[in-house]
Amino acid sequence: MAFSEIFYAGTSPFYFRNQFYEITNNSDEIVYLDGLYFANLYPSTATTNLPTWPTEDGNRYVYAERVWKIPGDGTTYPLAPGESFSIAQFAANHKLPQYNPNSPIDCSTSEFEFNMDNPNFPDQPATDMIHVFYNGSASKGTLPQYLTSVFGGAYVIFRVPEGESYDPVNDPNMRTRDLGTTSTNLYAKIPIRYIIDGVEAGHNESMISAKRVASVVDAGMTYVGATYNSLGVRRKKVGTREDGTPILQDTNNSTEDFERMVVPAFRFYNQGIPSWSSAN
Repeated sequence: MAFSEIFYAGTSPFYFRNQFYEITNNSDEIVYLDGLYFANLYPSTATTNLPTWPTEDGNRYVYAERVWKIPGDGTTYPLAPGESFSIAQFAANHKLPQYNPNSPIDCSTSEFEFNMDNPNFPDQPATDMIHVFYNGSASKGTLPQYLTSVFGGAYVIFRVPEGESYDPVNDPNMRTRDLGTTSTNLYAKIPIRYIIDGVEAGHNESMISAKRVASVVDAGMTYVGATYNSLGVRRKKVGTREDGTPILQDTNNSTEDFERMVVPAFRFYNQGIPSWSSAN
């Protein structure tokens, strides 16, 4: 699986509820999304002022600000080769007058939603992601929305290997604070060997010198050049399956793998729609 499209920059004036993340099965086998994790990493924006993590961690982890998980019983959400799904910050039609008619995307067909229980942005029909971790707790906290940086964040999808457990809330070995500050904020450790795909985005091309993610996760960086410009990033297509679905480029280098400053669109390359999706 791989991130196929990410829209994080938002729409003028200062509207960011239309953020979304599209993920494609880029393999040749059916995968089940049940239990797949999504996380945004810390620091939330590219910076040369990197955190100080425990020395004993070595290079074995990335560190997440917030972690979510797809629900299911193990076989609830099959995804065939060439099919894709999306997770929306708020799975509504953002083009409606009460949101932002200038929005380039209608997220009402998203399969999943990061629901933060905000009565001003009511829960949508999309399936809610399970909230796993924020600042040492399974609680969602008091923030009114799940916002990742409009300057570009770092995102991973990962899966816990069979026979292992992952509980950064109750296992103190799987969380830490930034030892370079006096802040008590806690971040979830994610073993790099769990990661299926990772993408790092920055403000612009020059921010490649401010990477916060190890090259083994993403050797490059993608960007859209500005905030609130209604543009996103999209993974390049390198081939087509017999059924017409795309094969996307995935070299673990977002500088090379992504087209930048594109108008966001779900399933731009005509990826398949899973049988369980309401987008059918």
